[in-house]
Amino acid sequence: MNEVRAHVRARLRADIARLDPQSPLVDAALFEEAEAILQRALARRRMLLAPALLLDDHEWTLETRLGMTSHRRRTGGLILFAKQRILLPLTRWLYDYARDNFARQNQVNDTLMGAIETLVVEVTTLRREIDALKANQPPAPGAPGAR
Repeated sequence: MNEVRAHVRARLRADIARLDPQSPLVDAALFEEAEAILQRALARRRMLLAPALLLDDHEWTLETRLGMTSHRRRTGGLILFAKQRILLPLTRWLYDYARDNFARQNQVNDTLMGAIETLVVEVTTLRREIDALKANQPPAPGAPGAR
């Protein structure tokens, strides 16, 4: 399996080099680092911090199940019957098409949120390291705070 993955990576890098020779992803080491970040994002896409902070769970998750109800007491049953037996079969193809697209979009959303969150953690870690390095070095000549 590792050989297959290595072959796929090499082919992908060759395609990138062919389409955009100036791309930083042509470099094997950078490609592997970028892939590692995306793999971490994919691994944690179900335990994301950003959606929990931004929205309620039910607002964030796409609802792909079709449920029909009625608020009408007397005619509700008849209306639901007509929708389920006449209108739904006529529009089933549209529902199936939309449901599949929503499921794909949900995966893309989860992956992108995971990637963004992973990059935020990486940037925060790098900022801490930079601040620690700055604290241990005297300011450069001509820099604000230098004598």
